[in-house]
Amino acid sequence: MEKIKYLRHLLYFAFRTNPLLHVSVVLALASAGIEVLAMLSLLPLSGLAVGQSVPQNSWSIRVLDALGISMNVRSLLLSFSLLLVIRLLTQIAAQGLAAFLGRRIHAQLSSKAFNEIVTNIPISEIEKKSIGYYITLAGDESFRASSLVISISQFVSTGTLGLLYYLAILNFSSKLGLAVLAFLLVSLISLWGAFRESHALGARQVEQSQLAGSIFVDALNGLRGVRAFSAEAHVVDQYWREIYRYTKTLFLIDFVAVLGRLVPALILVLSLFAGVAFGWSFPIAGADTAVVLTSIAFLLRFFPVVGQALNLFLRIFSDARAGRDVTSAIGSASPPDVGAMLELREPIKKLEFRNVCFSYAEDKPVIRNVDMSLESGKSYVLLGPSGSGKSTLMDLLLGFYEIKSGEILVNGHMHSEIRRQNLRRKILLLGQQTVILNESVANNIRFGKDADTAAVEGAARRACIDEVIKALPQGYGTQLNYRGTNLSGGQIQRIGLARALLREPDVLILDESTSALDPQTRDAVVTNILSFFADRIVVFVTHDHFVAERVSQVIRLDRVDTVAESSNA
Repeated sequence: MEKIKYLRHLLYFAFRTNPLLHVSVVLALASAGIEVLAMLSLLPLSGLAVGQSVPQNSWSIRVLDALGISMNVRSLLLSFSLLLVIRLLTQIAAQGLAAFLGRRIHAQLSSKAFNEIVTNIPISEIEKKSIGYYITLAGDESFRASSLVISISQFVSTGTLGLLYYLAILNFSSKLGLAVLAFLLVSLISLWGAFRESHALGARQVEQSQLAGSIFVDALNGLRGVRAFSAEAHVVDQYWREIYRYTKTLFLIDFVAVLGRLVPALILVLSLFAGVAFGWSFPIAGADTAVVLTSIAFLLRFFPVVGQALNLFLRIFSDARAGRDVTSAIGSASPPDVGAMLELREPIKKLEFRNVCFSYAEDKPVIRNVDMSLESGKSYVLLGPSGSGKSTLMDLLLGFYEIKSGEILVNGHMHSEIRRQNLRRKILLLGQQTVILNESVANNIRFGKDADTAAVEGAARRACIDEVIKALPQGYGTQLNYRGTNLSGGQIQRIGLARALLREPDVLILDESTSALDPQTRDAVVTNILSFFADRIVVFVTHDHFVAERVSQVIRLDRVDTVAESSNA
């Protein structure tokens, strides 16, 4: 029932966001009907070819007569050819549209999954899973889901075509129809093991894809460390083992699909061989030569259609059983602003922490009973030993984690009542590690903010990086490499500082954000920040004594409990 619910959600999402899917399905069904009409013309055509009269009481003849098709060889050949041309054109249109929409659904699901990860899923939840899990969710699972939609639409049209052929065969000969039905039942029984195996293989594919993706990304992100420890061979060998297992599973999935297509045909050929070998006869009671020829033509077309339908069913069965409900996953996390509708329009003047407690694990508190107040027009340094919760406290302020007890007030308003996006536009946290995109320097400073060149350059000057940028080959238009490898660590950190200054937040939090700067540059940057944000709130999380001597107040945290504040002018 759970997988049926998954398919229902997926199809609802696909057809709701892509109305053209209805056109694709209708076009495919119409195309299937046109093919059967074309094949129906073979009955009178084969009868005329062998000199037999046309049986006017046949329902197939009545259908052709209703379409205005004359019962002569020339007319029937023209009609047969024309209907096949229309069949092929409509089939090309239906399958082309389905393929286009399938890729579009893939893009929609992948981008929505990425948006959910980046925007809504709590950081605490993200940290519980491997990076491979989320890569698979936005990659393999989205592709699997889009393929499911296309497979289902193809199965509907292919299944309809097979049903129409079977009804035609049954009309020609009830005995032949029953024999075909018995053959199909035997084939399904023989393929039951393949259906079960396909499910196990699909589940294994997901796990192996996640593991291989995690190894790849972790090694790439930690490439300096890998090479520093001469561990290249280890991580390469680890990735090879996992990707080999993954591709082996993909092969087995493909091979099971091949069995699904060819085993029914194999059983049919063996049955015919046994019949000929043992002298069996397969009379078609009351049938003339035209019916026999037409029945053979229908059978020759019917069994490939059945094989295709079985293959599609096998794929749907495997993907549905192994896949996760992507449509549910992309809407499972509550948006951070649900129940928090307050929009702060005035500048932030005061932040208050009242008896704030937090722990990542129930028995290991990180922050306990924190009480402190931050006011505009003042700057602060947050000091404390490693593990005292300095960075965690700032994460709580940004809403990255939910406090366990106590409260945070922003201008006297409950922190939990303020829209997260609104809060993060006014409070900016800049960490030690700066995210660098494979874009121009200017766009890396903008980082999604709509700002003109003058504003970008002004922020860069305050971050003491303007002259460095202008010395680059294309200045602010210079393309930065992956992770900013064409810049030094200090230059990357100043790009991050310029990015923060460009946004001009009410509260600026710098978490070890000047650690890679030389003393002279650090002094200039800190001076610029304190001058530019003189009427706002600036918080440095650092052990730098120079910075501690320049701020209005130093706040000290013990490893767990807050200690009394000490201040410096």
